[in-house]
Amino acid sequence: MKARQVTILHALLFGGFTLASLGSTLVALFFPEPFPGRYLVFSMGMLFVLVLVSWRVAGGCPLTTYENTLREKERLGSGYSGGFLDHYAFQWFGITIPRGWSTVALVLLFVLSITVGTVSY
Repeated sequence: MKARQVTILHALLFGGFTLASLGSTLVALFFPEPFPGRYLVFSMGMLFVLVLVSWRVAGGCPLTTYENTLREKERLGSGYSGGFLDHYAFQWFGITIPRGWSTVALVLLFVLSITVGTVSY
């Protein structure tokens, strides 16, 4: 796999997680009967634990680490520091995001989903 492919995969997964998190939160809020909040709490709680463990093992986001490893193999000095969203928001859209914001955004998405799932439980 090449660094560019990992970048695309990473963007799709982060975008998909964001849409799924916000979408499931809205569904749990507006349609609590067919979508019990306990499923949202359980799934987001398990996903949160999985993310924490993978970050601990990989020393950060595994996909960011993998992408940077591939970038360095393809061209020395082409890796970046910081988070994926922090880096590419500026490169793709010209938006400067404070360092570490992507981690905060990810945690907020988890907290939002778990909180709404708990309230609608």
